[in-house]
Amino acid sequence: MTVRSIRSLLLGFGALPLALVLGAGGTLGAEILVEKGAPGSWTVVDTDAQPGAFCAYDVDSTNDLDIIEARSPRAFAVDRTAARDAQWVGIRFIFQKSKLDGGNGGWETVSKTPMIKKFAHDDKAVAIGQRGWQAAYEGTPHFRALAAIRWYQPGTKSKVEGATTFRYQWYDIGSATPEMDRCLPNP
Repeated sequence: MTVRSIRSLLLGFGALPLALVLGAGGTLGAEILVEKGAPGSWTVVDTDAQPGAFCAYDVDSTNDLDIIEARSPRAFAVDRTAARDAQWVGIRFIFQKSKLDGGNGGWETVSKTPMIKKFAHDDKAVAIGQRGWQAAYEGTPHFRALAAIRWYQPGTKSKVEGATTFRYQWYDIGSATPEMDRCLPNP
């Protein structure tokens, strides 16, 4: 089920479908930060039971954050007609750290992948796989992952007709309980 269809269910039927959509033990993540134009449908696994982002610690024996990774959203072409529709879709990951220690001062981008474009259909989504950033920092900032999806006008790979940017809400930190909203500099 896509984020757009989940939102339609919630608006159309109230809070009851929330339990039906999420199932037992799941909490919806992936907060939409920006939505422009006419984006298509998309989905991403990002729940407390299955976090969408991962924080890897102690890779170099320092017990600090070494790598932050995120799983790809799956994006569909815009469903325009009764026939099978297709178009180019681009996906990019954005990794950010807080400007100040302790998660304060807002966010700044420290790394982003290129916009990876794939040809999607309205009944067959595309994804780009998991991507990550090798953490390099001083102090104790907090970290987060975002994904940007772009839908290009049919027949082009450059003219954007719709866009969505979201942040991952759940982070697997290697313990029984995932971290919400961010990776910390130390577990």
